[in-house]
Amino acid sequence: AQSEVLESDQVWEPKSKVESPRVYTAEIRALYGFDPSTPPFDRLNPEGVVEKLQDLGFNAVFGGSESEEMRSALKTAGIRRFGEYPVFVGKSYWDRDPSSRPITSEGEPYPRQSWYAPLDPHQPWLQEVKREALLERVKNEELDGIWLDFIRFPVFWEEVPPKLIETSFSPEALTAFQERTGIVPEGSSTREMADWILANANREWRRFRADTILGFVDRIAKDLEEQAPNTILGAFVLPWSEDDYGNAIYRIAGQDLDGFAKRVDILSPMLYSHQLGKNPSWIQQRVEEISQRVQIPVYPIVQCFDQPTPMREEEVEDAIRNGRLAPSQGVILFSQRHLETTQRWENVRKTLREVSPPSTDAAPLSTP
Repeated sequence: AQSEVLESDQVWEPKSKVESPRVYTAEIRALYGFDPSTPPFDRLNPEGVVEKLQDLGFNAVFGGSESEEMRSALKTAGIRRFGEYPVFVGKSYWDRDPSSRPITSEGEPYPRQSWYAPLDPHQPWLQEVKREALLERVKNEELDGIWLDFIRFPVFWEEVPPKLIETSFSPEALTAFQERTGIVPEGSSTREMADWILANANREWRRFRADTILGFVDRIAKDLEEQAPNTILGAFVLPWSEDDYGNAIYRIAGQDLDGFAKRVDILSPMLYSHQLGKNPSWIQQRVEEISQRVQIPVYPIVQCFDQPTPMREEEVEDAIRNGRLAPSQGVILFSQRHLETTQRWENVRKTLREVSPPSTDAAPLSTP
């Protein structure tokens, strides 16, 4: 049978970072949503915050970069500071310019799903706005690493089962598709052209979408290589395998993990086991599957929040533990706010500090 996935025909010029991915030689244990102005850190001075983080077992944080004093304390202690940047999401852009709202195969604007308001990756102006904002953030906050989030086409994967909506059939997308492939879809309306593409040029359409995402990632990777060469580039990717929902990670979300691995330093699958109805052992299984496929480190981000139902303390510990198991090279805990609300800090401390964890001092970067 013919494979549904076409190989990319785009020519990429990888930088040295892509050819020789930089890695940390020690396991990374990161707290997502770190905010030293809120509990359990709000009553502590910067040195006290650092001591608290190290006591809990963390050697990296996502956030907490606004205070120069806090940044200095983290740097002195060797605690890495990462950030995440939400790329193709944000209702404010819908209000700013309606063209940012994705168009479905029905020719209709993409519906808002709960808090989720995705953006159309095909819009050149939007890509430029996002690119400039991301680079400005890296520069201003002096981050050790930046993770691309919502770096995909629309899908609200947190719902089980998810509603898989075909996108994005904007005029810009249809024009770019014709220019890229030479394929001219038949039809006089968006719906007719979308139907024709999905029936007659499905594989080319999926590849075109994935290359649109990879093109943006490639630009960011090269920007960082030129402007912030010591900044790690990561990407949060969907938790699904190719077997989930008919390879929806590629078919609907447009995420090509092999392509990502050629352009970023670290992949972070969002392995929210409880929310997806999975046993915590699934976390280690997915990390192993991805690691067998890509030649870069995998740092899963794991669930520490009570959705759709409360998590047992043992389940939280097992999620963290499985996120640390080989071949994982790091784990990210989502998030400070949820851990504080549920008062699970002792579970975190117990689990991050077990199994002879490496030193909480961040190791230097090594370039093979």
